[in-house]
Amino acid sequence: MKMRRIVYVCILLLAVSCSKHKYYFSPFIQGSIYDAKSKKPIDSVKLSINLLEKSTLKVVSQRETLSNSDGFFSLNSDHILYTGDGREESSLFDGRYTSFLILEKRGCKKDTIQIEKYWKRNDTIAKLDSIFLKPIEK
Repeated sequence: MKMRRIVYVCILLLAVSCSKHKYYFSPFIQGSIYDAKSKKPIDSVKLSINLLEKSTLKVVSQRETLSNSDGFFSLNSDHILYTGDGREESSLFDGRYTSFLILEKRGCKKDTIQIEKYWKRNDTIAKLDSIFLKPIEK
């Protein structure tokens, strides 16, 4: 009985620790969001505030600019769903993707944001390289 309590406490501590570090027991989107300049973790609310309103964002990798099919998208509605291949989706589930990174249009701050993310497609979990979401200057 004492051993069982110890196991329960260990599992509880692990769950609390994982939730603080943004690791989730979920097959859906996982990962950490970092400020590109300070490299400190930020949360998704901060990400939403840092996106340019009514602007076009370009996804740029650490090594090279990706092609149009890999990450150009427009913030032309209240929310867009970035699927990893540059398409915008109007509905959360379209049969091919089971999860999305949801980007909200709020504020007009021009910070560059680095995102490390995972997404699930066709029952396979794939990891994106760290990318930068960078506003395109007009």
